[in-house]
Amino acid sequence: MGTTNPARLAASQFSGTNQFTNLVPEAWVKELLRHFDANRVFKSLVNFKYESTIKGHLDTVHIRKIGRPTIQNYERNGTVTFEDMTDSKITFTIDQQKTWAIKIDDLDVADMDINILEKYVEEAAKSLAITIDDYVEALFVAGASAANDLGSSGTPIAITKTNVYDTLVDYSQVLTDTNTLPNGKLPSIVVPTKFVSAVRKSPEAKDKSTSLGDKVVRTGDSLGEYAGFNIIPSTKMAATAGVYTLIAITSNEAATFAMKVSKLERVRLTSQGKFANGIMALYFYGGKVIYPEMVGRVYCTIS
Repeated sequence: MGTTNPARLAASQFSGTNQFTNLVPEAWVKELLRHFDANRVFKSLVNFKYESTIKGHLDTVHIRKIGRPTIQNYERNGTVTFEDMTDSKITFTIDQQKTWAIKIDDLDVADMDINILEKYVEEAAKSLAITIDDYVEALFVAGASAANDLGSSGTPIAITKTNVYDTLVDYSQVLTDTNTLPNGKLPSIVVPTKFVSAVRKSPEAKDKSTSLGDKVVRTGDSLGEYAGFNIIPSTKMAATAGVYTLIAITSNEAATFAMKVSKLERVRLTSQGKFANGIMALYFYGGKVIYPEMVGRVYCTIS
């Protein structure tokens, strides 16, 4: 004679069918990552090529950077000079850990369906996406080359609707001169929504007689091409003492990011005196700016 699982009985006696147990952790992981990917502004600015190599917290990722051979002149019967090629190594550590945990009372199970549970996962993913976006933004701010700066925190550029176009055109030239732009590609720049308003009010965007006029419209995560940039709006980019730090990149080779869902578990909370199920998740992640010359900062005020 089989035995009754008290945990399942406690969770199902109010509803007949315990739909909560129908969701397996694997499905939650996929749902969590789907919503997480959909809510990251900076996801288009990094690569994830080393994500498959990490296994746990405090893993160290080793990235090799090779040198570039020198091009030499050559004449018939001349002597070729052989160079000793060297490489360098960059490392980054998976040093960040985050978690969330919620509980669902057994009395509430009867009123739940799979869509409600998916909403919990979706909201958790959105919160995590904001946290990680802040982390990646900080990586870019700290890792950018000072040679690519426009303005400074002490002397920011004053952006208005009348100068935003010319300012970006001039700055796109700075990034083009780094010789790190892939052929046929524009640099990208992440800007606050206040900056977007200045772009849309600029004479260049409003003039319907030009090829640019009225074409700066948001599609997906991008505002569109404007003044030599792919404009990416951020609803959470904040000013410090009135100064915004915009992030521009020439390629997603500039920085790498890696994350794993370490654990996503369902537990019974009867040992804590609760007739409830708990859901908890644990993540670890890390990132690094590999090529600072591909990253620029624009310090500005916006009016």
